[in-house]
Amino acid sequence: MKADAEGVTLLLPGRTQHLSHADVAALNNYDAQALGLPRHMAAMVVLAVEGRIDLPGFRITHSIEPFNHMQPWRVYRRVGALLWVGERVLRLNSIQLRALDAVAALEQAEDDIAARLRAWSALVAVLHVQGRHHLLVQDELPRLRITSVASFPAKAMTRVEKQLHLASEVPEAKWAMESGRRYYLRQNAAA
Repeated sequence: MKADAEGVTLLLPGRTQHLSHADVAALNNYDAQALGLPRHMAAMVVLAVEGRIDLPGFRITHSIEPFNHMQPWRVYRRVGALLWVGERVLRLNSIQLRALDAVAALEQAEDDIAARLRAWSALVAVLHVQGRHHLLVQDELPRLRITSVASFPAKAMTRVEKQLHLASEVPEAKWAMESGRRYYLRQNAAA
C-alpha cells in the first residue's frame, strides 16, 4: 500500500488498484480488510475553536483521542484518510476525513479571511451530518451566517490590517461583515 495526497495505491495479487481518500474512508471494515486496509480507528476527533474568524488570533485545534487510552495521541502522521501512530496504520471515517480536511484548509488560509470563511462553510456542513461519526466539538461552535453576494450591503465592514472600514470604501475587499455574525463573500473575488 502506498499513500500520497491523491489517494491510496493498493498492491493486490496480480494487479494494482488506486482509491481516492474519500473512497478509502467510506469503506466498511470488512471491505477494507479484504483490500489490505486497516479498520476505522477507534478514536474521537476533537475540535476546539479559538478566537474570532475575522481576527488574527483565530484557529481551530484538533486532537485525536483513542477510546482505550486516557490521553490523546500527541505524535501521529496523517496522509488523507490514513493515520500512522507509531508503526500502526489506522483509517479515518468519511466524516472525520472531511472535518480534518476542512481544518487543514482553515490552517492554510492563514490571514485570508475570505478563504477562512469558505473553509468554515465546509466544516460546518460536515458537522451537521447525522449519525455517530466519532467527531466532537468542544464548547460552543460560533454560528456564522455566510452569504455570497455580488456587492456588499451598505453598512457592511471589512478589515484592512487591524482597522475596520466600510466595505464600499475598499474596492478590493473580498469579504465583509455586519452585526449578528453575518459575513459576506464577494462572488467575483478571486478565491
